[in-house]
Amino acid sequence: DAATYVNLPKADKISFSKKFTNSFSPLSRSGHLSQNNQVTLGTKKAFKNGNALGVIVSGTYRNADNTVRVKRNDYLADRTIAYSYVDTQYKYSTTLGALANFSYTIKDKNKVSFKNFYNHVFDNQITERKGTNDDQLIKSTNLQLAEKTLFSTQLEGEHRMQKDGVRFTWNLSYNRTDRDEPDFRRITYVKSSEDANDATIPYTVPVSSSVQPQFGGRLFTKLNENAYGANANLAFPVMVAKQKLNFKVGYLKQIKKREFAARNLGYVKSGIKFDNYLTRLPIDSIFSDENMRDKGFMIEDNTNAVDKYSASGDLNATYLMIDNRILKKFRVSGGLRVESFRQQLNSYNYQDSLISLNNKQIDLLPSVNLSYALNPKTNVRLAYSRTVGKPEFRELAPFQFYDINASRLIEGNPNLIRSNTDNYDFKVETYPSSGQVLSFSTFYKSFTNPIEQIVYPGTGSVVLRSFQNVPKAISAGVEGELRVNLGFIKLAEWTNDFTFFVNGAVIRSEVKISDTVKRPLQGQSPYLINSGIQYYSAKLGMGCSILYNKIGRRITEVGYPGYEDIYENHRSIVDFQVSKKLFKKGELKLNVGDILNQEVLFYQDINANKKYDELGDNLINSAKLGYNVSLGFNYRF
Repeated sequence: DAATYVNLPKADKISFSKKFTNSFSPLSRSGHLSQNNQVTLGTKKAFKNGNALGVIVSGTYRNADNTVRVKRNDYLADRTIAYSYVDTQYKYSTTLGALANFSYTIKDKNKVSFKNFYNHVFDNQITERKGTNDDQLIKSTNLQLAEKTLFSTQLEGEHRMQKDGVRFTWNLSYNRTDRDEPDFRRITYVKSSEDANDATIPYTVPVSSSVQPQFGGRLFTKLNENAYGANANLAFPVMVAKQKLNFKVGYLKQIKKREFAARNLGYVKSGIKFDNYLTRLPIDSIFSDENMRDKGFMIEDNTNAVDKYSASGDLNATYLMIDNRILKKFRVSGGLRVESFRQQLNSYNYQDSLISLNNKQIDLLPSVNLSYALNPKTNVRLAYSRTVGKPEFRELAPFQFYDINASRLIEGNPNLIRSNTDNYDFKVETYPSSGQVLSFSTFYKSFTNPIEQIVYPGTGSVVLRSFQNVPKAISAGVEGELRVNLGFIKLAEWTNDFTFFVNGAVIRSEVKISDTVKRPLQGQSPYLINSGIQYYSAKLGMGCSILYNKIGRRITEVGYPGYEDIYENHRSIVDFQVSKKLFKKGELKLNVGDILNQEVLFYQDINANKKYDELGDNLINSAKLGYNVSLGFNYRF
């Protein structure tokens, strides 16, 4: 317990400190080849009485080893560099997964399914940072382990009455999410910029009598969340004035419960008298057992009441939907969903004052969809719906943590409220033949209280990331999609084996800050493109595809007066895949991802010319993630 530890005598704290291993020295880093192994078993057993049992079971094991160099900068209001770092990140990830689904069908009228999914991820990341912060040179090492587990199970049923067209479905579900970060270690050596060229002056760890986790700290966090769900739906036809109306009614219940706790420890000087040479020791010995002593180091507990929270969400929803055809070519569907949502969170702020949220909302969410068939292959659609966006627990919790990947302190905002969105859509679509489509649509979205990711100033050069509601925002645009088989070119028979597709959108979003100041909605790109060409020859048992994706620049963090918004630059991604069937039941696949390997880049658009200029803008961070190549073999027994 943190409160008990703080009041212990110094000798007891030193004794406790010796129990921690000196694990600040990074483990060896070797570039292993990534691997992805999967075994799947599927079978179906039909019984004489007309019933059937289906089973799908699979297991997955994969790992990945990756190294990335990242440039990170930040700036003061006068564009002076606050810090400039170069990070080398080594990350090793292992994933273990399992799936087991069972389905029992009774004479094609009743079906009961039991679905289970398990996924366990272990991430080990080492970040070695070098650079300048204000007037200091720094060298830091950050070692981060994280275990993430997801378990999901569902029991569901479907029951049909073929004579009157009644259909009843139901679902019971349970999901558990765990995240355990057992020992996030940080250590930083510093040296004055004035002594940069003097090799006789060493880097030191500026440990003091108070906890400063960035110079020598260990953070332990644990999160678990349980989610329970149930829903039931009934679909049935009703004859009204010789017109068949299809009704659907349903009810949904979801309960989430989350517990989060962190323990924040840091190395401090054990007394007024201190052996200063200890701060110059290398990373593999500085915090060793023999240095946990009087005139040396000891661990102090810096855990606060704000470092834990409990939260829950309770959603009840019911709906009624009507689907009806009018004069054969018109189809009208619409309904009303009524949601009752209660969200609770208990924690403390940094002044140790209790925070107890108990937000309740009742929302009426109508929707309507009108469709007209111009001909058997072409439809015109007009739709309206209202949706809500609820803040996540993490967005509400006031707990602060340091995200080494973003070089940011991140904290929640307990004052967030849920957002409303009115969606309007118009779409024309045609299907010339099987697998081919041509469509055009336009849309308009009106947001009330949308949640955005923001930054604001902390102490010194630290910038904090949080979340806020903005009163109003809009998003409008046009979207098109084309998927066509190239056989219509009729150059040769093989053109039938090619399919071309493209979809894209042009979007304008706007948040009104004042009568004269407007900006795009955070996270919304002004355009996006997805396209590609696919080839498959059944005769040769061979296929290949080239895919292209691009999104326009978008705001990732909303700034504040004196600190401009941060944009993610546009980036093109090209992927390639080729496959060949072997031995009748085998298939060999070669994938090359992100062939162009363009830089991921975030910046402040200082000269407001809507593009990144190396000399005119502030570079916040950039990295090349590298292209990836994988070779896989599948075999069906």
